[in-house]
Amino acid sequence: MKLWIISDLHLEFGQPYVQVPPPDADALLRAGDLLTRGIVPSIEWLAANITSSMPVVFTAGNHE
Repeated sequence: MKLWIISDLHLEFGQPYVQVPPPDADALLRAGDLLTRGIVPSIEWLAANITSSMPVVFTAGNHE
């Protein structure tokens, strides 16, 4: 299994996330601090942008 690992994106600062998954990735390991304002906005972003492409393992960061 090959993981695509990303962390500390802090998308709340308005930078668009335009990176595409590596073609050989089997799953995304999302290791904290995607958005602020609780865990729900981060999960909603992952559901809208990633989960149709691959399974996601999500670990909340200290800002979530």
